[in-house]
Amino acid sequence: AAAPMLSSIRELLAECEGKKDSRVAALLKEQTFVGVTDEFCGFCVVQSNLDLVLIEVKPFAEEVAYQQILTKFADLESWLLPSPAPVAFLIHKFLESPVSNWKQEDGPIDECARRLTKVLRDNRELLFEYFSIELTDIDAPPSECSDFYPRETDDATQPILAVVALPRVFDSNKHAPDLRCLPEVLFALAASVRWELREKDVFSDIARVIACFYSEWLGDAGGEKQAHEKSTEKSAVNEERAAQVQFAYLPASQRHFCPPETFRREGVVREIVSVNSLYKVFERC
Repeated sequence: AAAPMLSSIRELLAECEGKKDSRVAALLKEQTFVGVTDEFCGFCVVQSNLDLVLIEVKPFAEEVAYQQILTKFADLESWLLPSPAPVAFLIHKFLESPVSNWKQEDGPIDECARRLTKVLRDNRELLFEYFSIELTDIDAPPSECSDFYPRETDDATQPILAVVALPRVFDSNKHAPDLRCLPEVLFALAASVRWELREKDVFSDIARVIACFYSEWLGDAGGEKQAHEKSTEKSAVNEERAAQVQFAYLPASQRHFCPPETFRREGVVREIVSVNSLYKVFERC
């Protein structure tokens, strides 16, 4: 049985309800998937009754995932990683990448990685109990990062913190997160979550980080990551993305989802044409 919902989670869900756009909610509730509009699944089209609706997938998917995490709070199933993923090594790898915006005045990368790893170690019980992110100590690092750890810590015998499981946000078996984004999500959990604030803010920040992780591969960002891969591999990946949109995100948006008013204002969900209007055009032709 699921644990009783904490008051902070009830407040976050109430905030989602308070910002709900009833018209967009009605469109999504009755929708049927038509297809994606581009190879990176940046947009998809659904039919809702007699209307065709264009959806910008990444912000839509992130909000759906966020609300799914809140709804399943403390009751998320786990998704086991193929092998333990060392936390400090992956954070260090992210800090070395251009997208991290790390600067020399931030301090040595080794020290930053060690400090951020400690944040996750100190909060691993919360991450596991409420979000099914399982962090555990391993005695030896995987072979591909064994050279990293002697310089990461003065005590080579110190246990190495590693991720062994992540939350399964959607019921569909069509969707797993892109593990290439794991270094960034570990960094964000340690550095972007406002751990010093009240419980409600911490839970919201964590849920947002996980939701972003699950939608990171969509749209332009996903396209850039696949830009140099073989065309056959790109085709398979793009088919997988379309399946995830169709079988994970869209069904979840039909149940207990509160699309925010910003969706219509910012064009995330747009009514583009009435099917009746199309029939009239065809008749004239």
